[in-house]
Amino acid sequence: MFTSDTVKMLGAAGFIAMATFGAHSVTAQHEKSVAQPKCEPLEVSVYFQPGGTELNEFATRVLDNVMREMKYCELGRIEVDGFADATGSSNRNLAISKMRAEATLSYLTERGFEANSTKMDAKGDKGAVDANGQPIVMRRKADLRVIPLTDAV
Repeated sequence: MFTSDTVKMLGAAGFIAMATFGAHSVTAQHEKSVAQPKCEPLEVSVYFQPGGTELNEFATRVLDNVMREMKYCELGRIEVDGFADATGSSNRNLAISKMRAEATLSYLTERGFEANSTKMDAKGDKGAVDANGQPIVMRRKADLRVIPLTDAV
């Protein structure tokens, strides 16, 4: 037969077990809701030094954040457009913009960040000056679009 102390200990153990289970359940629900991916199209720009085609530390952090944000999403498409400013020859700017797009896409794919399809385009210096002939700022970049499978076109 159980003594009253044994019954009290069993009751306390049961209460602790229920409280622990309840807390674990709440924690698991919270973790699940926090971990749910926001699988929506994402667009960012990655900027380069004048004439540069290599990713700097800031650019790699931007790309790392994109990969982290889309970690749990099935990707339908990755699109990268490279741009250049109006400094130098148009042929050289086209080549630079292509290398910027390639550097951006390579950084992602070398780390296993891939989609069902990819599209890469080099814009060169096309559109690098406004109607008044003034240079458009912040043109030394690659624009990245990540499109989850559900939104892929």
